Amino acid sequence: NIINENYPQPLLTDNRVAVGSMINNFPYSAICRINYNGGNGTGVLVGPNLVLTAAHVVFDKNNNNAKFEDWIAQPKVAGNGSSNTHVGWTQVYYYENWMNNHNWEYDIAICVLGENLGSNPEYQYMHLQYLSDDLLKSLPAIRAVGYADDLQGSFHQYYSDGKVNSVSTYGFTTSCY
Repeated sequence: NIINENYPQPLLTDNRVAVGSMINNFPYSAICRINYNGGNGTGVLVGPNLVLTAAHVVFDKNNNNAKFEDWIAQPKVAGNGSSNTHVGWTQVYYYENWMNNHNWEYDIAICVLGENLGSNPEYQYMHLQYLSDDLLKSLPAIRAVGYADDLQGSFHQYYSDGKVNSVSTYGFTTSCY
């Protein structure tokens, strides 16, 4: 892996693995690279025209919560940083607590896309379901997937496997890096 020296390095062993050619298979095909002026992030298709992402990938907390300009979701980005498909959002849903005080427990956004990407069998979308705290903790392993900013300019998807360590009202922590 090519590590970007401008980012803090992990304290633990970095066990992230490049998704590579698996990007054409579900669930990796549902993972989107989010581009916006000044940065990028990761999102996931959770409906035909819905992307689940972090609020800090949609709103600039350092600029009075302004919406990032030129925001686009690109599924299946590999290698050169582009995909054949990219689409912006038309509406966004978020927690007021994120906008009011940038509490990380509320750092979540649902973006309504301008096109139904998830209805294309090439991309598909995740079907979300509720898992109890006990069930999450009992899972033998989970896989975290995304576009890592500190590896190769975030132009490749990476995954890491780990265990759920703890569960809170708004999320969970894992041993994935």
